[in-house]
Amino acid sequence: DLGTAYRRQGDYPQAAGYHQQALTLFRDMRDQHGETCALNRVGETLTAMGQPDRALTQHATALTLATQIGDRYEQARAHNGLADAHQVTDAPGLALTQHTAALALATQIGERYEQARAHDGLARTYQLAGQPGQARQHWCDAFTLYTALGVPGASDVHARLTALDRPVEG
Repeated sequence: DLGTAYRRQGDYPQAAGYHQQALTLFRDMRDQHGETCALNRVGETLTAMGQPDRALTQHATALTLATQIGDRYEQARAHNGLADAHQVTDAPGLALTQHTAALALATQIGERYEQARAHDGLARTYQLAGQPGQARQHWCDAFTLYTALGVPGASDVHARLTALDRPVEG
């Protein structure tokens, strides 16, 4: 949790250190659920640090382990993490595939936060692909979910929707 707190404050190197410590402890305890969670957190932090290739490795390992132990929440989270890293590496097709998988799984298990994350990622991918209508629909869905959950992501998505509605000057 210290790593998450530091990541939210933007101190990614400190966050990465704490997440790595947690990963080591979970592995030492043979706690596979904890290990999967820590792998995803390390991956999310690496993506934020601009190291998407390393993040892809962490999320892929998390996805494999989560699948083995049947942890569907961490599977959805790993799919979203893979998608975010793929987006940074300019692989929109892979990002779209991973966010779609995350959305399907998160919907099946009723995990609204990962659904919102997937919708937000799909919207960003569609916007970059020049498909504002698709982007708008996914951002509207993300906004609804984030608002219902009362999490900060709602204001970010609202800003993206507002920017999408502004006329392009030229």
